[in-house]
Amino acid sequence: MNHNGRTFLKECLDSVFAQDNGDFFVVLVDNASSDGSVDFVRSEYVEKEKSGRLKIVAEDVNQGFSCGNNIGIREALKDETVKYVITLNNDTVLEGGFIRELVQCAERHPDAGSIMSKMVCYSDPGLIDSAGILYSRNTLPFARGKFEPADNYNTEEEIFGACAGACLYRVEALKDVAADGEFFDEYFFAYCEDVDLSFRLRWASWPCYYCPQAVVRHHGGGTKGETSSFVIYHSLRNNSLVMFKNLTRGFILRNLFWIVISEILQPVFNLIFRRKMIVLKAKFDALGRFRAMRAKACGMKRSVNFGSIEKFFVMKWVVSRSALNGS
Repeated sequence: MNHNGRTFLKECLDSVFAQDNGDFFVVLVDNASSDGSVDFVRSEYVEKEKSGRLKIVAEDVNQGFSCGNNIGIREALKDETVKYVITLNNDTVLEGGFIRELVQCAERHPDAGSIMSKMVCYSDPGLIDSAGILYSRNTLPFARGKFEPADNYNTEEEIFGACAGACLYRVEALKDVAADGEFFDEYFFAYCEDVDLSFRLRWASWPCYYCPQAVVRHHGGGTKGETSSFVIYHSLRNNSLVMFKNLTRGFILRNLFWIVISEILQPVFNLIFRRKMIVLKAKFDALGRFRAMRAKACGMKRSVNFGSIEKFFVMKWVVSRSALNGS
């Protein structure tokens, strides 16, 4: 999915088409870019588009990351032979064998709904950008391994969920948890939509596995600043929406103290240190969607006990940057 990411597209697409597994095609969904992204791709990859290896879907309106990915997935599934879908941010660069390793990992784990790649920092590949999703008991989601040495994450293992910036989804699993034709919940627009999908896959008994052999470099914050009002609003609003939609009352009551502290500290931190008043609107708007999220929760497929999901939770408050300064 792309929105004003022309700067990143050539390196990203070149790395995709250089993959040694040729049994794939690319669907590029452009969410109303104004930087000439579509014209650039069409001129740069004429033969790929003619051969059907590249399909471009140009939207007139930016409908967000969730909707953009849904459009791409639905386009891919027009080919009934497709078994797996890989979602990929436009500011990523794939290492050799990326697609092959993800598919082989999925074949080793036929029960898996998703396979997470090893995302490393573009500027320093020795550091992890994301090795999956960590979910904290205070309802904060984190990038697993963020800023930690990449060599610490070389074990293939089951994890809570996958970051949609660079992961594989099994088509059967996506269809199993789809609601009203949506794979990613489009109300989320952007941010935490993959956390919500990870929960829904887990509720439906589709686990996630981490594949360290599939490596991808990620710029991070490529088309949106990591502390922009857009990111802060959607991240903080959607954190709460994930909680409303996916957690049980029993879990919330058992962890109410930490959840309340978290819900208070999020806006306080952003008001004091980032001076972002948008955080108040984010939390207010989340509360306004409480009933709608609970209604969606009632329609979700639930095949497992919540304990099988909760066992992956951690207690975490901040991302440490100590790895960056060597302390």
